[in-house]
Amino acid sequence: MMEKEEPVVNPIPEMIEEKQEEKLPFESEVWTLRDFVKKMNGNLKFILSYMLLKTKTPIDPSVVISPKMTKIIYNLIVGKREYYVTQEEEDEELAKLQSTGKSPIVERNPVVAILGGVSTGKTSLFSSLCEVEPDPTTNYNFGTVEDKYPVTLFDTPGNELLSPIRDNILKASDISLILISSETGVTNDTEESIKLCRKYNKPFIFVLTKYDISTQFTIEDVIAKLADMGCQVEQLGGNYEMIIYSTLKDTKSNKNNLMESILIHSLESSEMKTESPESVKGTGYVLDSGKTKNLGFYSLLLLKKGELRKGDYVSSNLNKTRVKSIKSKNGGNMESVKESQIAYVYGFSKDTISNPGSVFDVFATEQEANKVAEITKIDSSKTKINDLIDDKLNTSLDQIDKVRQKINKNFQNEDSDRYKYIPAIIRCDVKAIVEPIKMAIEKLRCTGISKICKYKVLDADIDNLTQDDVDLFDKPGIVVAYNSTISSTMQNKLKKQEIKLISGEKIEDIVKTAEEELVQFLGEKKLGRVMGMAQILKVFEASKKRNAAGCVVTYGRMTPFYEARVLRGDNVLYYGKISSLRRTTEEAREIQEGESCGITFEDFNDFKVGDIIEAYSD
Repeated sequence: MMEKEEPVVNPIPEMIEEKQEEKLPFESEVWTLRDFVKKMNGNLKFILSYMLLKTKTPIDPSVVISPKMTKIIYNLIVGKREYYVTQEEEDEELAKLQSTGKSPIVERNPVVAILGGVSTGKTSLFSSLCEVEPDPTTNYNFGTVEDKYPVTLFDTPGNELLSPIRDNILKASDISLILISSETGVTNDTEESIKLCRKYNKPFIFVLTKYDISTQFTIEDVIAKLADMGCQVEQLGGNYEMIIYSTLKDTKSNKNNLMESILIHSLESSEMKTESPESVKGTGYVLDSGKTKNLGFYSLLLLKKGELRKGDYVSSNLNKTRVKSIKSKNGGNMESVKESQIAYVYGFSKDTISNPGSVFDVFATEQEANKVAEITKIDSSKTKINDLIDDKLNTSLDQIDKVRQKINKNFQNEDSDRYKYIPAIIRCDVKAIVEPIKMAIEKLRCTGISKICKYKVLDADIDNLTQDDVDLFDKPGIVVAYNSTISSTMQNKLKKQEIKLISGEKIEDIVKTAEEELVQFLGEKKLGRVMGMAQILKVFEASKKRNAAGCVVTYGRMTPFYEARVLRGDNVLYYGKISSLRRTTEEAREIQEGESCGITFEDFNDFKVGDIIEAYSD
């Protein structure tokens, strides 16, 4: 007779019950979704993607989550069911989040900046996503990507001279797309874009463009170089996403993938939630400011929160302005500006116009604007007092600085005879361009036999050119007009005073013309390219009436066909043709770097040990 077997009892439910009663670490604390995922070393983007998939609603990472939700998220992070939660309970928790934890992205479009160098496909991507052709006459191309969750998209300029505009757009954006072309791979522009995003704390997505012509080697090379820059992509287990994109192949699929990625990254961005006092109707960023011939001064504004209407007051940098009119990028009238919209706002004066890159607030009345302005002034005064205290404490350092400035001034006075300064005035249509053009103009140099010719900018602004401006010139110079109209009357006055007008719509062309004009202002022969340099180590007699310089070539090469000049420190002693070039006692046609030689000139003998001979080619 067989013994009756005891029924097998499954121990798992009891184990689950025991585990269910265990408390999750930190469960007694109040957590936001973002903070809890960070504490658990989880991937926030993965959690947000899961919640979007389950709820069909973007969830705000700053929402406070329940203890039960912390267990659900913990299970997702570790990849197994450490804490028992029924499907019904999970559905119930997700439903609560769906109703109470909606992201601001539901109400406001994410603002996205496209970064990358020239020929990375920025313009093509912008056109593909916004389905509009960018305007080649403006530095601000922006549009809306129509989708279930739309996006406000900026195409940033790739020209390095326009980097202040790029930086202002990035600062105002929520996230960015860093474009990498399959043709060129990772470049210095890629590295610069990464640094900028980290500087301004902006999430970013890599987009490999022109994917239709890429190879497996191209992709692997891009991934490897990004890893060298500290950006391990998700394909290799990292935290950085790289999307492939082609405007010629599978465009719809590419667009869907990219838009989904933008949505998730926007949820991660802290920029999506902008807080402001109750009295403030809206807040945003000043992208640029300028002046038009018919409507006067304006600011190009991006509204990040609230609403801006005609008649409202815009306050920025202690200045307030009543909005007289609002224009779209196409010139049409707008009654109001909504969140994530960009508009040209008029009503400013030269004194109240906003600085590019600054933050602005919107108020319904002048009284409210004044109240905030007073508080800001008080805070500003406190800052000045603190600065004054710091100045008193650092008196000794100031004295050292004064000594240093005095020394520098002396050096500048010594150099003044060597430099020939040409006065210049700059007028632009937008404020963000003023400083880049000024810097580019002042960097220009034209080196002659005895002088270095350069520009000294007397004034740079967006206002009209006036007689007072012209009176600043005490000798011939230049006026640079970038997209700025100079009246015929003023042009005639400039001509009478021999002041050259340089105008245009491209910075590169303006700078090139200004560089060419320096040659005319120089007043002496312009030196060609430096072909060689030699240092004099010994002076000896070549004949009864002629000395020779015993030299070693320290750079390039020396030949008897080059023109040369002799320098003692910064002073030019001689300029002319080399009479004789010898290697020991024999004539030489060429002396290379590191070799010794003897050099003579027909009409110069005053050599000294330590002098430098420079050779030039036209």
